[in-house]
Parts: sequence; C-alpha cells; structure tokens
Amino acid sequence: MKGVCPKSTCLSQLITVQYSKYNSLTGFQIRIYLLFLRHHINLSSDLLITPDFYWDREHLEQLYDKMHRFLSIDRRVKVVNEKLQQCTQLTDLMRNHLNEKHALRLEWMIVILITIEVMFELGRVFF
Repeated sequence: MKGVCPKSTCLSQLITVQYSKYNSLTGFQIRIYLLFLRHHINLSSDLLITPDFYWDREHLEQLYDKMHRFLSIDRRVKVVNEKLQQCTQLTDLMRNHLNEKHALRLEWMIVILITIEVMFELGRVFF
C-alpha cells in the first residue's frame, strides 16, 4: 500500500519533521499552534458530533454512531486534549523559566552598571 510505513518509523519521521519545522518558533507561536490544534479537534472537526451528512440518512447515522462508539472516539479525543493540555503547560513552564532567566540577567547588568557608576563617582571625589 502506498504511504504505509511501520509505526515506529512514521513516528520518528513525524517527530523529526515537526521538530525541524517548529524548532525556530517562539514559545508564544508554539502555544498558539497548540491552541489551534485544540480548536480544530474540539470545534472545527466532526469528531465530537454527528456530521450533517448523516442527519437525513438515518441508517447511515446509526452506522456512524456505532462506529463512533466502537472506535471510542470520545475517549480518544479526551486523551488528545489532555496531551495538548500537558504540552501547553510545558510551554508555559519553559516560557516562565526563560523570562526569569532574562530578568535575572537584566538585574545583574543593572547591578554592574550601578557598581561602575559608584566607582566613577568615588574616583571623581578622591582624585
């Protein structure tokens, strides 16, 4: 079959492509992308509701509902949402860490500049 590959190979290729594609994005852009995925799964797709196509085709709607239950789509969507929530929390954690690191660096720069200014003033007073 065309496009079929072993699960582990596909997963590693996907991770490599996704990593290289999103490696240069900022934390904010990654968070927006994760929110977009959640929106797409929960609101834009027909995963959680019966598509309009089946409304006037009752026998197909029943078949769709059976397939939906058989594949346990609701549980899978819940799991994906939980994973996306974990990813969002991880990006928040990384963003907070980077912000704190940047703030600490700025504080040290200010301390060094104040120290230099005090040295110049002491030099001007004593010399």
